[in-house]
Amino acid sequence: MENTDLARNAFLSMGKKPLDESLVIPLDGYADKDDDADRGKKRFYGFRIQDLQLLLDVNVRSEVINDAVVTPLPLMPAFITGLCNVRGNLIPVYDMQEKLAMEKSSSDRSKRKILVLGEGENMAGIEIQDMVVKLEFDEQDIQREVLSDNQLFDQCVSYSYKQNGSNWFGFDYEKLFEIVD
Repeated sequence: MENTDLARNAFLSMGKKPLDESLVIPLDGYADKDDDADRGKKRFYGFRIQDLQLLLDVNVRSEVINDAVVTPLPLMPAFITGLCNVRGNLIPVYDMQEKLAMEKSSSDRSKRKILVLGEGENMAGIEIQDMVVKLEFDEQDIQREVLSDNQLFDQCVSYSYKQNGSNWFGFDYEKLFEIVD
């Protein structure tokens, strides 16, 4: 939390204006769907960080901010993009491409999308490339063993699903934020 606390204090001293609420897309309503035909199905939100396809449980408090204003802070590690004001809460924004040592995409950072995860003091954001999509998988198709060449990634992912030849990885955002802070 040390880097994040320093970043928040620096941001507060800059007097930044609050987030434009019209840019926020809450991710809700999907988890409440209960239908007998859906038994044995597991619901997720899916998003991408470069070519990495990640799953977020639908019960996790989350929202997407389009065209997010992120204020960079000096003397922070490269994977901390900066801070974003979300309804009066200053949240750290992480660049997971940088943290996972992935090749950087050439996307326009002024049109960035931030996936905000968690609540209150435990909120943080990560930059994502595409909009979040709703996905369903059969519970029987879960794969428990997930190993990659990236130790950080392996610590934050505990299962995967395969759909149409693509791997989707179950992402534990709390574990990730604990590791990077």
